[in-house]
Amino acid sequence: MNKKKYNFLIPFNLPWDWSADYQRQTCLELSKKYKVIAYIQNDRKFLLKKLFFIKDAKYPILKNIKFYAPIDLIPFKRFKVTQKLNDLINFKVLEMCYLDKNKKIFWIFDPVFYPVLKYFKGKNLYDCVDVIANKDPKTYELIKEYEKKLIKETDYFFVNSETLREKHKKIKKPVKVIPQGFCIDIYKKPLDVGKSLGNKKPIIGFIGAINQRIDFDLVFNLIKRNQKWNFVFWGNIQDSDIRDFQKTSSLINKLQKFDNFIFGKSKDRAEVPNIVKQFDIGIIPYDVSQEASYYCYPMKLFEYFYENKPVVSSGVKEVKKFPGLVKVANNVEEWEKWIKYWLDNPLNDDSKRYQIELAKKNSWEKKISQILKLIGY
Repeated sequence: MNKKKYNFLIPFNLPWDWSADYQRQTCLELSKKYKVIAYIQNDRKFLLKKLFFIKDAKYPILKNIKFYAPIDLIPFKRFKVTQKLNDLINFKVLEMCYLDKNKKIFWIFDPVFYPVLKYFKGKNLYDCVDVIANKDPKTYELIKEYEKKLIKETDYFFVNSETLREKHKKIKKPVKVIPQGFCIDIYKKPLDVGKSLGNKKPIIGFIGAINQRIDFDLVFNLIKRNQKWNFVFWGNIQDSDIRDFQKTSSLINKLQKFDNFIFGKSKDRAEVPNIVKQFDIGIIPYDVSQEASYYCYPMKLFEYFYENKPVVSSGVKEVKKFPGLVKVANNVEEWEKWIKYWLDNPLNDDSKRYQIELAKKNSWEKKISQILKLIGY
């Protein structure tokens, strides 16, 4: 195998530093042993714009990871045939200049990349970590059709939860249900955040991307009705749709008017563990009327577990398999009941050891090593 060539091609449909960082973490874990290309779709440019008008996006310098933003040579990308030709050219460049001829994998997370699968001359893998979500009905149906075709045609099909296995098994049985993946390294060596959330009231906390997946009606009611508890939301406001971003920002601004609501974010992800340490309870207040929320498997669950925090969650299907560690609430009264329950009944030592065990089994290292073994790397 030519050590100068790259073994894995991972296409991104979101920025490199997005909070839902399964693509980024996969690149980082693979790069410990292999060379990886991060194909950043959002930063693609027309050649003339690249040369004369728009500066290239800045990426971190990382060992064994190459960032590749597609370059379109042919204008008028609104035409499908033009887009196909530009995609073909970019994949030919990757094939000739960067990818290992004999041992390479196209590692796909998002079915939106199904149409370019035919341009990749090698094995491919569908790492299914979530369900499709798109507010535009036509786009949603198109991507759903892409996913069916991708599942049927991919060389390797993996899911990270029993919920997704059940959802997709009629199309094709996954190779295996693999670990979820969470960044255990920053929890082993956290940075001091230098911020105290206060200890006068119990702290009910949420970490992660703050977006329209959250049930804000529930959150408003909880905060308004329970001044005896402090509620912390720690993370970036991240909605890919600008209208959703503006709506989420407005809702957070309204929540900040409550004295018992704290909103913050970290410059470095390694600061997050010392925020979670200060929580009394971790929460997942998702709007499960949304398909993407109902079928998700929140990575934050294992972040809460690693710090031995009991959890209250909306009715996310996958979290229901941890009844001794997660209490599921369906309305504001049940949320209040279970929050009070955990405050009055802390986890015992056996439950805490089990949480740590679960978190370790779901590290990125465990996930990627299992996949590599199953695909013969």
